[in-house]
Amino acid sequence: MIHDIRNPLSSMICSLDLVKENERLQNDPEILSMLEIASHCAEFIISHVGNFLDISKLQKSKIELCSSPTEIIELVRKIVCMHRFKAENKQICLKLYAMDNVPELAVIDSSRFTQVLVNLISNAIKFTTDGEVVVNIYFSDSHNGSN
Repeated sequence: MIHDIRNPLSSMICSLDLVKENERLQNDPEILSMLEIASHCAEFIISHVGNFLDISKLQKSKIELCSSPTEIIELVRKIVCMHRFKAENKQICLKLYAMDNVPELAVIDSSRFTQVLVNLISNAIKFTTDGEVVVNIYFSDSHNGSN
C-alpha cells in the first residue's frame, strides 16, 4: 500500500526536477520558486508516508531516532517556504529569524523534526486570524548553562 503512494510521488518529484531544468523557465525565478516548493512538499509527503510505518513500532515502544548532521537553518527555511503561500492567502506575514549563534549543522532526526515543525507552523497559520507567524531559531547550550 505504501508503495502505491510513494512511487507516484517519486515520479512527481522527478518530473518537477525535469521541469526546473527547462531553459525557458530559468529566467523566471517566481516559477522556479514555486516548483522548488512543490518538490519540497512532495518530499515531505514521502517522508510522512514513511512515518505511518512507524506507528506500529511506536505502539510496541520500538521507535528509533535516526539522527544525522543536518543543516538546520536550511531545513527550517525549506519548511517555512512550504507554508508561505498558505500564509499569504490568509494575509498573514510568515517570518523566519535565525540567531547568529545557531550552528551550521545540528545532529537531529530531520524527519521527526520536519514533522513536528510542519505541524506547528500549519497550526499557527490555521489559528492566526491576523498579524504574523514568526519562526525563531536560536541555540541554547544547556550543558554549559549558556544560551
